[in-house]
Amino acid sequence: MTSTENEELNRHNDGFFPKNIDQEIERCICKEFGGLPLAIKIVRQAIADVSQSNEWEFALQRLQKDVTHSLSSKLRLIYDALADLGGYEISLQLCFLYVAAFSEDEVIHIALATRYWTGEGLVVGSDPLQIGELYINFLVGQCLIEPIMKDYDGNMLNFRVHDVLHHFLAHQIAEKEEKCFFQTCRGLGEFPTDVCGGDIKIFVRNNSLTKVPKAFTTPHICYLLLASNTSLT
Repeated sequence: MTSTENEELNRHNDGFFPKNIDQEIERCICKEFGGLPLAIKIVRQAIADVSQSNEWEFALQRLQKDVTHSLSSKLRLIYDALADLGGYEISLQLCFLYVAAFSEDEVIHIALATRYWTGEGLVVGSDPLQIGELYINFLVGQCLIEPIMKDYDGNMLNFRVHDVLHHFLAHQIAEKEEKCFFQTCRGLGEFPTDVCGGDIKIFVRNNSLTKVPKAFTTPHICYLLLASNTSLT
């Protein structure tokens, strides 16, 4: 076991893993994630309410069955767990997916994220911002996003997502499964008609677009975001 894995395992007595979980399971989970503290912390939070060793052993078996041995495929376990967490009527998976619409390391304002969610129908009610804050606080509690700044009353103003998770969301989920085209801050000078014609959600914010093509075949498109293309006329 590497020093990093040992360090994570030594946190056992501080509540990092439930106290009744077999230490060999802990060591194997650390090994499956390559000792990456972020990933270990997230998977621990994803099944934090599970206290039985057999449930943790089942999660470990899912990790070990991954024949690709890639970190992205292991993070899939975390993403899948969002489907059954929180007790919300909306999809927390889709809410989390939307952070991939921002650029890597971008500081995301809660109000802006909530606006996107509202447009997608994920936030409904008389006070969308308050509801959006509830979702974001839940994702913070799952260690999936990181708060950056709070106001004097302790309310979160903005957040960011770790680049490992951003890459996983953008390339493994958004592009391959949800038919999304997320290209933020990529310096695009022309609308990418040749590569996003089959997508249903197209985010090309913060680029250098000057025009949108008059003819554009996207029969199933439901969302097109062109914000902050300052040269667009």
